[in-house]
Amino acid sequence: MLKWSRSDLNSDGYVYFYRNKRCFENYQHPWFHGRVMLRDAGMKGGDASLILKNATFKDAGIYECHLLVRELVESRRSYSEISHVINLTVTDAGEFGAQDVLVRP
Repeated sequence: MLKWSRSDLNSDGYVYFYRNKRCFENYQHPWFHGRVMLRDAGMKGGDASLILKNATFKDAGIYECHLLVRELVESRRSYSEISHVINLTVTDAGEFGAQDVLVRP
């Protein structure tokens, strides 16, 4: 399971929510609908990075990434959780217009 969130969204939804190899858009905050995708849909090598399309100043803030990994070790299920916090700054796109941003844990 992968959750990307922002604390200022309160309980209005996630930036991105992924479980059982699919994105759950119904859990997503409306501001991020259609603008967020995994950099690698298969999350190869544990890459949980997001691409945020058409980033604006409103997208700046503290993002939290939580990844819950389930493993089978010696016939027993084991869970580990990885968490990262990043501070995303969006600068003026200037002459380039809208910009896409890579958000990495």
